[in-house]
Amino acid sequence: MDNLAVQFSVTNPDTNKPGSRHLGMRLFKVRDYIASSCARCTHIGTEYNLADMFTKSLAKTTFWYFTNLVMCARERM
Repeated sequence: MDNLAVQFSVTNPDTNKPGSRHLGMRLFKVRDYIASSCARCTHIGTEYNLADMFTKSLAKTTFWYFTNLVMCARERM
C-alpha cells in the first residue's frame, strides 16, 4: 500500500476512536487477515508502485519503465 495513514489504521488497534467510525467493517476484516498472517501490510514507494502509472503524473522515464513492465513495450526515453 502506498498510503502510510491506511497502513497505520490497519495495524494500530487504537484507531477505534470516535473519529474513525467511518472506517467500516472492511478495516476489521483486513486486521483479522493481518493478525492471522494471511496478509501483510507493507509500504510501497512510488518508484515501485505500478498503480501510480494510472493515478499520478509521472516523469517520462518512470512512465516508460512501468509501461515496459506491464505491456512488455520497448523502452522509450
